[in-house]
Amino acid sequence: MKRKVYLSKEEKPWEQRPAAIILTNEQINWLSVYLTATHQHRLSEAEACQQLAQETNTDGSLKYPAARNNAIWWEEADVRAMALVKALDQV
Repeated sequence: MKRKVYLSKEEKPWEQRPAAIILTNEQINWLSVYLTATHQHRLSEAEACQQLAQETNTDGSLKYPAARNNAIWWEEADVRAMALVKALDQV
């Protein structure tokens, strides 16, 4: 996998560029509540995927080879969602 080399400190990949959105206070509150309310669901999904990642076929191969990556995705999604909650609560 090739790594991109940036020419200056100011140049950032698309994913890291700041973007602005306008939300009403009601929308900010709703989004914060939703992300907080679904926190346990994300953790449960990560745990379920971790358990599936341990299952093997009779030949010893992984029964669900993508499960470990799915667990990581759910864990990262939760970290990002909860960081958004913190940012929203500071508005």
